[in-house]
Amino acid sequence: AGADLDRQDWDGATALYTAANTGFAEGVRALLEAGADPEVEAHSLYTRWAVMRNVTDRREQARHQQDPVLRIPPLNETALFAAVSNGHHDAALLLARAGADPLHPTYRNTTPWLQACLDGHLAIVRALAEEGGVHPGARWPPNWLTPS
Repeated sequence: AGADLDRQDWDGATALYTAANTGFAEGVRALLEAGADPEVEAHSLYTRWAVMRNVTDRREQARHQQDPVLRIPPLNETALFAAVSNGHHDAALLLARAGADPLHPTYRNTTPWLQACLDGHLAIVRALAEEGGVHPGARWPPNWLTPS
């Protein structure tokens, strides 16, 4: 049996998310070809307290993750969002071609599509329109998929 390609590390990132986040397009391509799921969401295990105190002990982080006051909400970021928010055009294009959802919302209610627009990554905006099926006139709420 092979390795679980969608296994998340202690910080909630998959290998695909990490490759997309760093712009390693060949890694993104290889993982997608091997069957990695582009829609797996990253879920941070950090807590507010751990971040403020720079806590690195995983057991202590896990204890604080149970506290609703200290817990940081899940990121709900996909590999496509990671690639887009860091301006990695090639990785974003590969993920869009593999069917990653450009309108998948994060916990901050943003999407890869909106992030590309906000950050001025015009090549990625164009790629998401052409490969990801987003209408070039898509708006952020309420009518995402209708021309403006």
